[in-house]
Amino acid sequence: MSEQTQYCTTKGLGWAFLVIFFIIAVLPVLMLMAMVGLEDYGRYCNLNILPCFGLGK
Repeated sequence: MSEQTQYCTTKGLGWAFLVIFFIIAVLPVLMLMAMVGLEDYGRYCNLNILPCFGLGK
């Protein structure tokens, strides 16, 4: 007799999208904050397409 095993081909897909989102959206903001500091980040954040977090106008 042959056993049929059904595999889930999308297992881990959520984690993969989370890692890709982190690399594309979160990592550049953190790198910019680390390189220029929080005070200059307010000046540079208007130049990119990502939203400015934690800054008052």
